Amino acid sequence: MAARKQGHCKIVGCSRPVHARGLCQKHYDVSRKRSGKRASSGANANCSVSGCKQPHHARGLCQIHYDELRKRVAGRAGAGAGSAAAPSGRICRVPGCTQPHHAKGYCKRHYGQLIRDGAVGMTADSSGRRYTRSERLSVLRHRHERLRREIESIHKAFEAEAGKD
Repeated sequence: MAARKQGHCKIVGCSRPVHARGLCQKHYDVSRKRSGKRASSGANANCSVSGCKQPHHARGLCQIHYDELRKRVAGRAGAGAGSAAAPSGRICRVPGCTQPHHAKGYCKRHYGQLIRDGAVGMTADSSGRRYTRSERLSVLRHRHERLRREIESIHKAFEAEAGKD
């Protein structure tokens, strides 16, 4: 379940609780009716970088500073696993994972597991209790041994069939 939204609407002078995209329900609806344009956080919203007077584009930044931020984050992502910080500052909710948040509180890897498997990680039973690391290894060893025996029996059957000819 996604984290609960907190705070107040980003429109200057509005103190209603946040509904989506940093806006209250009223301002969010207004922004959607404006042919897809989002509401700005004030009449003359400018870039939040000190000294920059360019109009706001995204995440409180003008187009130039926003593009620079995206390039820096993308550059760090290529440097090695876990080195890039999420632009929102959030990280994956899975304990021990330091990857940037992607969707529903998870990084891309764990969100993919959630979509594919319906859960993140392997579950031990129908109640959703997660395996410990040693339990996961035990399950994998058991599967490996079962597959090894199955392959061995297939080889014996193949050899017996080949010996008849």
